[in-house]
Amino acid sequence: MRARRALNDPIYAEIARRRDSLAGEDMLSMMVAARYEDGSAMSDAAVRDELVTMVMAGHETTACRFSRASDPRFLTSIPPFVTS
Repeated sequence: MRARRALNDPIYAEIARRRDSLAGEDMLSMMVAARYEDGSAMSDAAVRDELVTMVMAGHETTACRFSRASDPRFLTSIPPFVTS
């Protein structure tokens, strides 16, 4: 429970800060400013879930790339125009 609070408290604080300012062109600001067809905003919990999903998906993708980069077969499969 403490770990969940340590993750969620800063996220919810930042969501509240963005709702108050409604400024910015980053993903979090856009999610906070977005509206559904009925005009309602995403709930704080929905914004938090989307944000955590994006962060974790980005982390997983990067980790996967790094793990494959150590495989010599992968390195030789990269087209020359990518590495130049």
